[in-house]
Amino acid sequence: MNDHDAMCVEVEADNATRHLVDYASDELRRTLEALPEGASLPLRMEPLEDRANVWRAIELNPDRSPAATTSARSGD
Repeated sequence: MNDHDAMCVEVEADNATRHLVDYASDELRRTLEALPEGASLPLRMEPLEDRANVWRAIELNPDRSPAATTSARSGD
């Protein structure tokens, strides 16, 4: 996560990159911020309207299959 609370994540299922810029809760933001680069976890996201490729992290979802996981990597 960068100094502006944004981070890039890679969706492993389709190798897409998404830019997280908003978080459903401070607890979720702190959890994601603490992840080491390259960590993988299931994360539900939603696109932010009227913005290109920027997303809100909604929740961690441990019941999702590994194919639906998102890998955290350093943000821009």
